[in-house]
Formats: sequence, C-alpha cells, structure tokens
Amino acid sequence: MPMDPLKQSQLREEIELDSRLDFATVHRRRRLIPALSSLPWVLVVALSLLSIYLYRTASDRPGFNNGWETDFGPAKSALRIKQVRFTGSPGFTENGTFYVPNSGPVQYVGLPTPEIDEAWHELTKNRYIKITEEEAKNTWPENYRDFWDSNYNAYIAG
Repeated sequence: MPMDPLKQSQLREEIELDSRLDFATVHRRRRLIPALSSLPWVLVVALSLLSIYLYRTASDRPGFNNGWETDFGPAKSALRIKQVRFTGSPGFTENGTFYVPNSGPVQYVGLPTPEIDEAWHELTKNRYIKITEEEAKNTWPENYRDFWDSNYNAYIAG
C-alpha cells in the first residue's frame, strides 16, 4: 500500500528536523567538552594560589615560630623552641581503673616518683627569669608589684 504523499512529506520533514536537532545537540556538547575538561585545571590553579596565600599569611601570625603576643618583650630574642613529645595515651583497665602506660623514655605522669619529679624539673627549670623594675612596669603597668618575689628578691616573669 503506497503512502500518502502528504504523510510522506511530513515524515521527511520530521526526519530532517530530528537530524538537525541531533547535530545541534552534538555540536553544543562538543563545544562544552573543552570547557568542562579545563575546569579541573582552573580549580587546581585557584586552590594552589589560595594555599600559597594562606601559607604566607600564616607565617606572619603569632605562634611558636615567631613568638606569641604575650611573650615577654625583652626576652623574645633569647627565647628558643624545644619540641618535647609527650607519649602514653591514657587508658582504662577492664574494671575501669585509669592508667597511663609508660611508652616513652621520659615519664611525666603516673604515681609520684623521683623520676617524674626530675622530668618536670628538667622541663620547667628555667621557667622564671628575674627582670628589672623598669621591665616589670613596662610589661604590667597597672599591677607590676604583683610580680615581686621575695624568694628571688626580684621581679619575676615566666
């Protein structure tokens, strides 16, 4: 049975329209692919620049590397950092008793022993320094007298 010429014409138009739509869709997708493939590189560059910025601004902030705002001004040039690792995570026995295993060469916690006292003494032995009255007034103008220590017969900071 032959097809009606009008229907045949409509069918051809639909096929032609579909092929044009498919071509336009494919063409749009092809233009989109380079843009999408460059997106990861744009993100890498942006995050790298952000990391560099944060690294540089972090080095200007107070901290262990360049001192704290509360550090005693006249002593800042003499301060040095010594990193000490505290080891031994606290634990509990089956009955709930708290304990700290001795997993490091230096023990800071546990039942009182001369070794623990010596470890803390070594850690804090030079904690207090003598300062002049002028340094005390400059550092604590309102209450510098609170830092007088009669045992040292001097003003103390630390």
